[in-house]
Amino acid sequence: MRLVLNELSIKECSVAEVSNLYDSFFKMCINAGKSHNRKASIISVNRFSEFNFHKDLLFQQWVSGQTKDLKNLIISMVSKSPLILDYPYYSFNGENSKGLGYAFENDLLAISFDMDQLWQHTTLPIKLEYIDEDSNSLVEENVEVRHAYDGDSVQYHESYIDQSILRDNKLEALEIDSGAMLWIQRQELFPSLSFCSQIEQQIASFSGDLLVNLINRLIEMNHYFSNWRTGNFDRNAFGGNSRLESQTRINQFNNRLNIVCPDSEIRLFSLHCNFSLHGQRMHFVPDQTKRICWIGYIGKKIV
Repeated sequence: MRLVLNELSIKECSVAEVSNLYDSFFKMCINAGKSHNRKASIISVNRFSEFNFHKDLLFQQWVSGQTKDLKNLIISMVSKSPLILDYPYYSFNGENSKGLGYAFENDLLAISFDMDQLWQHTTLPIKLEYIDEDSNSLVEENVEVRHAYDGDSVQYHESYIDQSILRDNKLEALEIDSGAMLWIQRQELFPSLSFCSQIEQQIASFSGDLLVNLINRLIEMNHYFSNWRTGNFDRNAFGGNSRLESQTRINQFNNRLNIVCPDSEIRLFSLHCNFSLHGQRMHFVPDQTKRICWIGYIGKKIV
């Protein structure tokens, strides 16, 4: 889940203010990721080690004072390399703004440190300037970028974040060219789906259009389960005509439908859906307690 830091929200302040700003900022980002079963990735113009609120409390000093787990999480969230965006030119109140521009161009949520009323808005106006290739003249456009500065403003953009995650998933999935690669990247791509071990060999056999169809169905399912927070499971929330096996087939194939899951529990995988026009199906179990989905079988109809 990608968030883009507004570097203009970094201004000099007191040491006490720096600590509070970092505390609230990373709490906001961590909670934003948790609400979507993701880890937030913060894109920024510079490395956090290069930002300076106060010379006596740099980022490295602040983060070193956190618990080990929190420190490791925060370090894994922040950019390792600088964001590069030279053209078109974006500005906010006359100041060059690469972060806000990048967020606008890539349909991502911009985030700011909550240290000024200037940033306490759910959208920010920015100016876009570029050279028109036909007339060779300067064109100026006023646009808006979606923006958050605290937990409430992040929640305001829940559906927008949800759509950006879905877009990212689809873009990442387009790069998958083998079943083996899909298995390796399954947790990163589909954090709300848990695959039983026997699925590895089944997935490895897929390629071409069949693999694309499988990935598209998994994207739909992960999208649903990532947002399934309340209520009963809705079998019509994604495609594939989800349905239960008949009791006759459950009795007949009991040994193949009862499958050991990654948490060592044996579950009955009677519920299944299609993912292609060639009789391929997927057996799964929605977990109402954990709000995830167990995937137990992928392949042709069990016979």
